[in-house]
Amino acid sequence: MLPLLRYALHHRGNTYCKDRNNLVTSLNTFNYQNFRIHHSFFNFGSKLQVKAPIVLTVKQLNRNQRLQVRILLGARIFINHYVHLTNTMATILDQLRYPIGHFEKPARYTPERIADYFKVLSEFPDSMKKETAQLSTMQLDTAYRPGGWTIRQVVHHCADSHLNSYIRFKWALTEEKPVIKPYYEDRWAELEDAKNLTIEPSLLLLEGLHFRWVALLKSLTDQQLTKQFIHPDGNKEISLCEAIGLYAWHCQHHLAHITELKKRMGWI
Repeated sequence: MLPLLRYALHHRGNTYCKDRNNLVTSLNTFNYQNFRIHHSFFNFGSKLQVKAPIVLTVKQLNRNQRLQVRILLGARIFINHYVHLTNTMATILDQLRYPIGHFEKPARYTPERIADYFKVLSEFPDSMKKETAQLSTMQLDTAYRPGGWTIRQVVHHCADSHLNSYIRFKWALTEEKPVIKPYYEDRWAELEDAKNLTIEPSLLLLEGLHFRWVALLKSLTDQQLTKQFIHPDGNKEISLCEAIGLYAWHCQHHLAHITELKKRMGWI
């Protein structure tokens, strides 16, 4: 009798249903031999209305009411599993999108930390070239996550993004808190040169750009590293120290998109 209800008892310790008036009902206890319902509010129309904690035996419910219990409970079990599956999928997709986690701004930018950032920026072009060297056209056109960019688009995006960042550094160093011009990276990634062009030109661009970028950064004084630009999204003031850390993360973030995809696909 009522295997669905017994399933709810064994696998869902506290299951909630909604009656036809959208009132939440707590169905806590089910017994195969002596079916009982513990609840705080239960409403099945004019024939049975209870507004206080009570125990109902199966004999007090007619056939239609029992059917309603089964339908409501079954629907709720389905919803619970659907929500759990949806949350799980969202977590998986977030891990695919942010394989090294989100950028976390440190409390202090020490000389050691800045030096680590310089090292990441300096090595990034060679790392990107190495990780994409043996990939076929089909592999380059594989998205790193469902609904995400292909490896080809990731490489071209890094060139676009880091070129924009380099110009922002120049503005901040030569102007007083300039307001930078943002760009629509998603739209740029859909242009012909980002979707279909061979990746070699962007790899060469990254090599020359990062060589100049790191040389510029290493020449900055402590005072220059505190200079800022303003991002129009919220008028946020961003120091060059923070921007260096953000783009060191950005290098590792997109490199991980490629390396993790290669691992999942067995391309290593």
